[in-house]
Amino acid sequence: MKDPNVRPKRVCSPKYAVIKARKGKTLNRWELEDLAKDPEQSFLYAVKVLKGRFHQGEPAIANSDYACEYAVKVIDGRFPEAEPYFVSQLDGWGYGNKPFYYFVHVARVRHPKVEESILKRHHNFIVEYAKNCVGGRWYEAEGKIVKHATHAEEYHKEVVKGRWPEWEDRILGRKKLGCFHNRAALISEYLKVVPAPIPELEKKLEDSNRASLILAYAVRGVRGRLPDALHQKMMMLSFDPKRQKTARKYLKFLESCENRAIRYLSGLDEDELKEVLSKIRTK
Repeated sequence: MKDPNVRPKRVCSPKYAVIKARKGKTLNRWELEDLAKDPEQSFLYAVKVLKGRFHQGEPAIANSDYACEYAVKVIDGRFPEAEPYFVSQLDGWGYGNKPFYYFVHVARVRHPKVEESILKRHHNFIVEYAKNCVGGRWYEAEGKIVKHATHAEEYHKEVVKGRWPEWEDRILGRKKLGCFHNRAALISEYLKVVPAPIPELEKKLEDSNRASLILAYAVRGVRGRLPDALHQKMMMLSFDPKRQKTARKYLKFLESCENRAIRYLSGLDEDELKEVLSKIRTK
């Protein structure tokens, strides 16, 4: 009689063990032991056969490239045993980097090594890390984030969702933002999130002498005539040959606003006109 504790001479390889299991056949202890040492086949066995966790094979899976997929497709949550392996792989590149995907989208927990690596080279994960792991503004990192215009703009829109004075200073400052960034476009996007009037920003615009940004504030911010101080500033800038073109655009914008107002008022009947005028007087 064969001793059940003695390994038989012929045992299915992990690959064929999975095929055998998919056909509905039961695996013996030796096949399961060999299977548990193979991360790829352990992952396939969990997904295709068990349709759930394969605890015996998790140590092998946890130290392989299948760890992230196992956490997503099988555990559907955090996989603590694999986290040391993920941390060791953080120097990889690319948006699809699995360790970052795991921490940001699956585990959703803060980790100092992850934060260090994101701020060092993986800036494309800044916004998602702040939303999913920090749960809001990532104050400790904002000094670094604000230096990268693309990510700062997205961070402001998706996370800050309000005034961000440091980003205002960066847009209005003299340091280069990069060849793909236009300051007027950035301030316009900023004003979509933070509605005008913004007295603090108006003061900064007045001190900046940047006619294009003041024009953007008129068009996207107040959507009409600038407040007196900024209006006078724009008129003064019109005497500068380099800024005359922008100042003329501002005057044309005011003219178009006036024409639209006239067309609108001319289409109202007497009662509607009185109502509009009363609202203007109360303001």
